[in-house]
Amino acid sequence: MVGAGPGHANLLTNKGSVYDLAAIYTWLIDKKPDNTEMIVDWFSKFLNLGHSYEAIRNEILGAFYDNRKLNIQIFKTPYNKEDRNMITQGEIYYHKELKIMAKPPTINLDIEKGTMVSSKQEYFLEQRASYTIKDLVRYFYSRGMADVSEYNYHRMKGFLLFKVKQFGIDMTLFMLEAMYRDFISEQKAFNINHFDDYIGIAKHFMEDAKNNSSEPYYVQRIRDIKY
Repeated sequence: MVGAGPGHANLLTNKGSVYDLAAIYTWLIDKKPDNTEMIVDWFSKFLNLGHSYEAIRNEILGAFYDNRKLNIQIFKTPYNKEDRNMITQGEIYYHKELKIMAKPPTINLDIEKGTMVSSKQEYFLEQRASYTIKDLVRYFYSRGMADVSEYNYHRMKGFLLFKVKQFGIDMTLFMLEAMYRDFISEQKAFNINHFDDYIGIAKHFMEDAKNNSSEPYYVQRIRDIKY
């Protein structure tokens, strides 16, 4: 299994960057690290046509287990179903849901020596390869601020799809974040009729995210692929 970190995707997770897809493909099928730039370009185009990280990763795994070539033809046409990828490779997004970040270093305690050792973790910050309406609805429910009977899955899927078309995925996420903070601080349960009232606060949150970022959240670079 490819480990965690830049170019070290976990094969079991459905969340990763375009570089993780390149790492998985290189490690399992291509075996040629010099092709990394071409592979990243390949997968970026597929993602921008609406295909998801999960779908591409599953095709790579299928090709590996069946000992066959990757069927790239299935990703060359636009994927226009409701669960299509909603983000674009090359654009900068600022909400944490749309980023891949290194996990914090782990601290190991040696009881006998009475010492603590921090494990080294390479820092990286990248854009997610894909984000679908299923991911967005899942994030909404994870906030725990809504009556799930009143705001059932199908209702929220349609509503949030409409809001993404209206405001964009980044701003929609920041609007949900603003509503969640109101829920935490003032116990204001989610009300679908008040969603648009949070556009001003959401814009402020996004500006803060931009100003506090040391580098763009999307970094277009070719990483070392190790396998």
